[in-house]
Amino acid sequence: MKKILIVDDEEGMRFVLSSILKKGNYEVITAEDGKHALEKLKEHTPDMAFLDLQLPDMDGSEVLREIKKVRADIPVVMCSGFGDVDFAVRSMKNGAFDYVAKPFKNEDVLNMAKKALASITSASTEETTQKEVKTEPSTIEVKISKKILIIAGVLLLIGIIVAIILLK
Repeated sequence: MKKILIVDDEEGMRFVLSSILKKGNYEVITAEDGKHALEKLKEHTPDMAFLDLQLPDMDGSEVLREIKKVRADIPVVMCSGFGDVDFAVRSMKNGAFDYVAKPFKNEDVLNMAKKALASITSASTEETTQKEVKTEPSTIEVKISKKILIIAGVLLLIGIIVAIILLK
């Protein structure tokens, strides 16, 4: 079961997001501020996070930067009650996966979670495929290796023939 960290200072918002995501069969971890979010990030290793912009102890953008220092691979969806395009752009530049404005629809939250989690799966599949491709020799390398073996065999045979002639 995938784990999702929810960071929001409003208890009601944490409850609503938790309920939506639990119905989507996700395990949910919650934090009420930036400090607790960073602690829970290390303690529970969530697969993604929903992060509020306005937190009592740290700015959401600051928490995002700290999360990315600890886990660069985790998709973080920024949430805000203010439909601020400027904020969304800044968040994306700081490494946010996406942005959702409050209030949001239940299906928007679930779709965002699916999309963010799918990005991790596709990235790790791509890495694995690249590693597999790199470890397998290419057809050209195999043909060259065979030719080198044939040439080495011929040279060895010539060396043996020369040694026999010289020893007579």
